[in-house]
Amino acid sequence: MSDSLPGPVVARLLDDEESDVRTTMALHARDQVDPATAERINRGYRPGKKTRRRPADDFPLPADVLRRLATDPDHRVRRTIASHPQLPPHELTQLLADPSESVATTAAANPNLPPEQMHQLLALARL
Repeated sequence: MSDSLPGPVVARLLDDEESDVRTTMALHARDQVDPATAERINRGYRPGKKTRRRPADDFPLPADVLRRLATDPDHRVRRTIASHPQLPPHELTQLLADPSESVATTAAANPNLPPEQMHQLLALARL
């Protein structure tokens, strides 16, 4: 958990086989986590307890990475990305029509959903 480890040690820990080790190191060395490493850590994340929080919530992923993850074949990845606060509005809106109900529901619950989409959902629900 040290914030002053040498670069090679940080790199080794960011590549550790244990998800908790990778995630903890990444949180303590944010300046050394590039988008590819953040994506790799997020994809391999295996929480020790049930949580909605993912490493991607703590790392600034570029919009192009978020767009790519929003079209991932794994519905669990799309569901996670649907809740990401920095997902561009267009991709978030597209996830409303996702074939996986859990993805669409998560996208609908994202507070960054454009207001016009929120109004449409409320109208469909007759609220």
